[in-house]
Amino acid sequence: MVICEMNNYPKIAIIVLNYKKWQDSIRCLESIQQIDYPNYQMIVVDNGSNNESVEKIKEWAEGKIKVDSEYVEYRKDLKPVFYVEYDKETAEKGGISKLEKVLKKYPSNRRLVIIQTSKNLGFSGGNNVGIRYAVLINAQGVLLLNPDVIIVSKNLIYEMFKTKEIFDEAYCIGPRVIDKYGKDQSPLRQPNFGEEIIRLLISPFKKINFVIKTDKNNPVEVERIAGCCMFFDTRFFKEIGLLDENVFLYGEEAIISSMIKRKRKRIIFLPTVEVLHLHTPPSKNLYKYFIKSRKYYLRNYKNYSDWKINILTFLYRLIFFGIKIKEKFKKKA
Repeated sequence: MVICEMNNYPKIAIIVLNYKKWQDSIRCLESIQQIDYPNYQMIVVDNGSNNESVEKIKEWAEGKIKVDSEYVEYRKDLKPVFYVEYDKETAEKGGISKLEKVLKKYPSNRRLVIIQTSKNLGFSGGNNVGIRYAVLINAQGVLLLNPDVIIVSKNLIYEMFKTKEIFDEAYCIGPRVIDKYGKDQSPLRQPNFGEEIIRLLISPFKKINFVIKTDKNNPVEVERIAGCCMFFDTRFFKEIGLLDENVFLYGEEAIISSMIKRKRKRIIFLPTVEVLHLHTPPSKNLYKYFIKSRKYYLRNYKNYSDWKINILTFLYRLIFFGIKIKEKFKKKA
């Protein structure tokens, strides 16, 4: 990629979807500020948090809250951050032109757009609000980040754009994702029906996550990447469509993978750049959301028959029932 002047750097929108986890979100934003790419727009979509999330994120931007974390260095010299705030309707129209012009006067790591959805739209619905805004401000790429992710490789965006240019029809790119113990969470392969049955049957004794091993030095085409950090060419949203809002939470990366494969486009795993996924506690409604999302995916994207879906659903319920029983015993102990 031949880039000389700042205006020639492709613009990228970096979207962090927040729901009541402002501590995670400001830690994530702190790591975004320190990447070395000069043309990006930080965007926080607050998904109807009914706590003080938005106010706390603003206080971080103003330099009033320090990020205290062993995983990312707090940079006082990068505060304050100029921010504008939009509601859902305004954002989905591309924002307010006067404010957008003011934003452009600030460097990428000192400007922030906060979008309030007013209610919880789920993973896909909330991110779609930010994506619509990103497309209208002419971003050529969109990076979706879970708030519990920290960008480790400062050259992340450079390398993703370079990879996009090398691989024709690369519509989605994912970095190496590790947990706090250094274990890989990406890339993944899609299990078939038999493999999923086996995984569920032995899950009480051994976890199988279908993470695959690849060349550590070169990008490679894969079936699926971790959903906590996904880079999209904006052609994905213009040609394939926005994220499927029929799924509220869980299983989004599997659906995204299927959407891309149906259109014969490519998903690329980039092992030379890295993010850290710290994993915040799962939703209290994990069981309800997971089952519903999984059934939708299996029926609409895997084209499974009802009997296959019913068998898997029964096993999912059995596993979750066992988890609940274990948690009750732990509390009593």
